[in-house]
Amino acid sequence: MRARGIAAIALVGVLAACASQQGATTQEKSRIELANEQLVAELDQCSARHDTDPRTATVGENELAPREREWRACAYEGIRAILVPASAVPEVYDELIAEDEALTDQVEAGEITRTERRARLDQLREEIAAKEARATEQPRSAAERGAEIVRQLRGLP
Repeated sequence: MRARGIAAIALVGVLAACASQQGATTQEKSRIELANEQLVAELDQCSARHDTDPRTATVGENELAPREREWRACAYEGIRAILVPASAVPEVYDELIAEDEALTDQVEAGEITRTERRARLDQLREEIAAKEARATEQPRSAAERGAEIVRQLRGLP
């Protein structure tokens, strides 16, 4: 009986740690959401600095907007400074930037359209969002497993 009590106390400690990780996960999720909002503001700043906004530019499907490369470089800096530190999977942003650079080269060369680039970047953003969600879900799953162990020890379903 004493061993069972010690095991239960140990599990409570594990659950407390998992719960604090879950709280941290919620904070991380809030951090990435906040970082996304900050990035939107930074992109608006990039538009003001470079007097262009490729997100709303009306140019040909195989053309870059005037000063678009400068705007995109500013956006990359914003991603690295704002999103990467807040991310649970920061390496995906380097991949996003590399893909954006390659796609932008392809638009300029007439190999793909702006619409195709936007579609591919939207797909990448969805993949990143899913990776961020999975990375923040893991601690919650550990907490759920810990709660299941406690229920089993107590003889609950």
